[in-house]
Amino acid sequence: MDLFKRILIITGLVVVLFFCEAIFANFFEQLFHPNLLILLVIFVDLHLGIRYGILTAILAGLLKDSFSSNIFGLQITSYLICVYATTLCRRYLFYDMEF
Repeated sequence: MDLFKRILIITGLVVVLFFCEAIFANFFEQLFHPNLLILLVIFVDLHLGIRYGILTAILAGLLKDSFSSNIFGLQITSYLICVYATTLCRRYLFYDMEF
């Protein structure tokens, strides 16, 4: 049940942040255009691990690709590259230091 709950929360966050990005893009136009979904992908990857990070990247990229006029799969690929880069940085650059 915990797996289903996490997937549901991740899906809800992806949808909410996608709509927030759309509102910011329409309301502020070129002045303020944050990429909230990539921040969510990085956060989920660091907090829950690579499996949930990949799930978040696929959901966010699929939603963003569905509503854009770019090549389909471009956002999914960029989010997946971000997940793998974040995982590599966490694995090889972040050391647990105990004080």
